[in-house]
Amino acid sequence: MQKTIFVAGVSGVGKTTFLKSLACRTEFQHLTASQIIKDQKRHIKSQGMTSEELRLANIGDNQKVLIDGFHRQKTPQIGLIIIDGHTVIDTPEGLVEIEGSVFKRLGIDHFIFLKENPAEILKRRQADLSRERPLVHAELIEEHQAISFSVTAKIAETLSVPLTPLNTNQFDNALHILDGASK
Repeated sequence: MQKTIFVAGVSGVGKTTFLKSLACRTEFQHLTASQIIKDQKRHIKSQGMTSEELRLANIGDNQKVLIDGFHRQKTPQIGLIIIDGHTVIDTPEGLVEIEGSVFKRLGIDHFIFLKENPAEILKRRQADLSRERPLVHAELIEEHQAISFSVTAKIAETLSVPLTPLNTNQFDNALHILDGASK
């Protein structure tokens, strides 16, 4: 039986890096929400989008594209799928929560919320020149991380699925969750 875990956290926390490290130690299909959306938009003949254009696009439309793209890209033969993404999107108008129904339609069985010291997240954001991110300070990152965790907890509770908060160095704890999910 296939299981799907959603790894949430603020931009720059290290979700993709964390999962790449885990992939060396256990088997799963790793999908990134933003890449699913980009791929699906290309698949339906839309223009390729930059990370900034994607962030500013209509969030509801992007979530429909995410759901469709996920169901197209997931590999049925793999027992565990991990999606890394966000439960809250930072827009010029402020933070926007992703509706719980999106995660229900993705079939999420477990949430992992990755957290890190806000100063470290800020340092990672500043060092990552591969994408555009809003310029912020550590205090705002701390606030966004708290809000994002709260929203993730609300969604997990609504869907009656587990939520495990982890620091980005807790690989053994994450492996324990992945091993349990793949059984």
